[in-house]
Amino acid sequence: MTVSQALDSSNTITLGGTSSAGVGSGNIIISTPGTALAATVSDFGNGESITLTGLAYQASDVVDVVSNGGNVFLILTDRGEVPVEDLQIGDHVITAGEAVRPIRWLGRRSYNGRFIQGRRDVLPVRIRQGALDGVLPKRDLLVSPLHAMFIDGVLVPAGRLVNGVSIVQEQHVETVSYVHIELDTHDVVFAEGAASESYVEDNNRSMFHNAHTYTGKGAAKVKARGRKRNGVAVARYCARRVVDGMLLDNIRQTLMEQVVSQLMAEPEKDSA
Repeated sequence: MTVSQALDSSNTITLGGTSSAGVGSGNIIISTPGTALAATVSDFGNGESITLTGLAYQASDVVDVVSNGGNVFLILTDRGEVPVEDLQIGDHVITAGEAVRPIRWLGRRSYNGRFIQGRRDVLPVRIRQGALDGVLPKRDLLVSPLHAMFIDGVLVPAGRLVNGVSIVQEQHVETVSYVHIELDTHDVVFAEGAASESYVEDNNRSMFHNAHTYTGKGAAKVKARGRKRNGVAVARYCARRVVDGMLLDNIRQTLMEQVVSQLMAEPEKDSA
């Protein structure tokens, strides 16, 4: 998050209550020596600004909020949509097959932007609001480039969907964090309303900063259902994974047609 205002070195600013829109449904607390101001905001969009007045050091300062992580979005659970960073092992998510399934493990990894500069395999892909069908995702969705979206009955890594318009890969980030949801078996869950894969073991668990926490009953159940080839874990996907070919070309073309359709509709909205 970026605060775009001049501050005295004695001032302290704390931003809290994150949601898929950056800062939302929580409190922005700005405290100074002897004074404090709290403002509650709802669905405060990335890049938008809010004016806070009554500050002792300067009235009407503007706070600019920018999401800087790939894990700030809502996941559909049996208790409604929950920020992915608030999920816990044992929580239940709703799958594309309308099943209610428990989370067995949550993989977490974070990177400082300067260390992943130019890393197309790590830099987040931004799927803009409505990029998939004109409506979904409900808000901009940032995912890792290898994370697959479920489109037309197949899984397509986000990096393969980049078109430079409605789906883009971020070139510069200050930091980025990813949270991966693992169920008993690979499945499709909903992130900002869009069908998105859960984590699947593909001999890559060591990439997570918390890989050492993969223990206990939940892990045992996942391991029991996994496959191995020559002692190496082999991914078992819930659907066909597409990374090239005519089917991918058709999906990409459909997404671009969606972009054109939206652009053509904008003048109509303006004239109305």
